[in-house]
Amino acid sequence: MTPGQQPQISAGRDAARRVTQAVAGLPHGQAAVVRLSYLHGLSHLQIAASAGVSLAEVRALAAEALHTIGLLLRDQDPRELSLPTA
Repeated sequence: MTPGQQPQISAGRDAARRVTQAVAGLPHGQAAVVRLSYLHGLSHLQIAASAGVSLAEVRALAAEALHTIGLLLRDQDPRELSLPTA
């Protein structure tokens, strides 16, 4: 790691922390869909089947979650939210 990479790594960690906090603040169903989809790689169809709900409900929860996360993070500097590149 070069000295110039340290600020990028710190910014990436801060961004990840803010996104994690935003997800933690979501209603349970929305947070579950985000975690299952983005962290565990499940498709919306897989989430619907495992949760016993309709695909439309999972899609609605995902859309609401992303909208809410966007609102929570909209005042952030976009450069702070981008992950560092290798």
